[in-house]
Amino acid sequence: MKVHVESVLGFVLGAFLLVGRLAAQSDFDRGIAAYSAGRFHESVGHFERALTNGRPSVGVLYNLGNARFRNGEVGGAIAAWRLAERAAPGRGEIQRNLELARRQVGAGPGLEWTQWVRRLPPRRWVIPAAIAAWSWAILLLVAMGGNDRTGRLRKWVNRLGIATILLLSGYSVSLAGTRAAPDAVVVGQGVAARFGPVDESPVAFPLPDGAEVRVDEVRGPWLRIVDSFGHVGWLSAGQVVRIPH
Repeated sequence: MKVHVESVLGFVLGAFLLVGRLAAQSDFDRGIAAYSAGRFHESVGHFERALTNGRPSVGVLYNLGNARFRNGEVGGAIAAWRLAERAAPGRGEIQRNLELARRQVGAGPGLEWTQWVRRLPPRRWVIPAAIAAWSWAILLLVAMGGNDRTGRLRKWVNRLGIATILLLSGYSVSLAGTRAAPDAVVVGQGVAARFGPVDESPVAFPLPDGAEVRVDEVRGPWLRIVDSFGHVGWLSAGQVVRIPH
């Protein structure tokens, strides 16, 4: 009886997952059709339901960003593309759309270097750097053991040493860029940062829809942010979409 109940539960769970996947695919197809017909607001709704019903994918996030952008939701579009970029760094179409949207927003100079760094995130550097470091260490031990009469190993030790230094430097720069990169996107019109984390605090500076900011501190429902021009202020958590590193 126990096995029978577990089998039924497993079947029911599998059926729910299948229905969810089919619903997500159906919403995605409807979103594509609505977008092609110029019904961008409707298209946004379909893609958002596809995200809710299924696992987030690069394709859904990318198309959601396109639909939001054409619907005038610049901040929401940048947030969707940033999430797609996180899943697929360096994808050309995502980068081109982000650059277009950022020009429209007027991103500050503090954003530029982190954009290039995010195309090769730290995880892309780890394995090559580890392989180079271990290979260099092994060859160095062999060469020091007196088995390098021709000096050929020493040349490879030097080459691998340089490669290891370059790869570790790339990893360090990428890690620093990731930590310094904006991890939140302002969504909505008329958003303004305040001098303090209370509604009564005076306005410090306005932020356009789609501005990318870095969160330095979280205090309850308030976020201390730094924008791409280096301005510091406080925003309500509901005014931004957070982008995980």
